[in-house]
Amino acid sequence: MRKLLCILAIILTAVTILAACDSSTPDDPATVATNYLQATKEGRYSDAYKLLTADSQAQVTAEEYTRRVDKARQDAKIKDMTNIKVGAANIANNQATVPYSTDVTLTDGSTTTQFESLKLLRQGNNWVIIWPPPSQ
Repeated sequence: MRKLLCILAIILTAVTILAACDSSTPDDPATVATNYLQATKEGRYSDAYKLLTADSQAQVTAEEYTRRVDKARQDAKIKDMTNIKVGAANIANNQATVPYSTDVTLTDGSTTTQFESLKLLRQGNNWVIIWPPPSQ
């Protein structure tokens, strides 16, 4: 029994040390924007919702967010988004603007390239998406 407690203590200590030594850095705004756009493109709205600011999440539930984004895609007749290109972030204090372009295929088969940007906010050590997007 004593040996088991000793092994457990060693494992717990090792896990604590590894967690404290975690050298990962928070994602930069462009990476967060890429992850958000990819999740939205793939219909992984719950993943996209997790990347929203706390204020955005307080304004809309995950279910409502999913309905709104899905309805916006349907209303715009968007069938698919491809070739997503995210530009360099323009950071000012705790806010960032990330430009992006994407090729959009509409339900009628036509394609167009859209040029947009996402607004992000630094909350703690993380960059998160401001949604709904502020007026441009």
